Parts: sequence; C-alpha cells; structure tokens
Amino acid sequence: MAEFWIRIAFILAFGGGCFAFYRAAARAERNGDRPWAIIFGIACIAILIAGVVIGYYFEIFEDDDDDDDA
Repeated sequence: MAEFWIRIAFILAFGGGCFAFYRAAARAERNGDRPWAIIFGIACIAILIAGVVIGYYFEIFEDDDDDDDA
C-alpha cells in the first residue's frame, strides 16, 4: 500500500509542477511576453524529463515489459 501512495505523490508533485509551468507559459503568451513564455515552456518540459528520469532511476514504476523468462 505504501508503494501506491509513493507513486501518487510522485505523479502529483511532477504533474503539478509541470501543469503550473504550463499555465505560467500560457498566461505569459496571452499577455504578449514571449520570452517568458518560452522560458516557462522549457521549464515545463524539463520537469517532465526529470520526472521520467527520476522515476526510472529509483524504480518507482516497474518495467513490466521484461522478457526474462524467454
């Protein structure tokens, strides 16, 4: 049960961070501040990449595609 909550917290932390930067980029774009929109967009992508890398490094989401028994 603890693994479930660890996964949920991981998804909420990185998903929430990514969503916050996406919203900031959209708001900056709407206000006509293109340089900040680009910076926030890059930060959003960086958070997604960091989440994937950290998730695989700490094996938060196990890989079920292993064909070790073949």
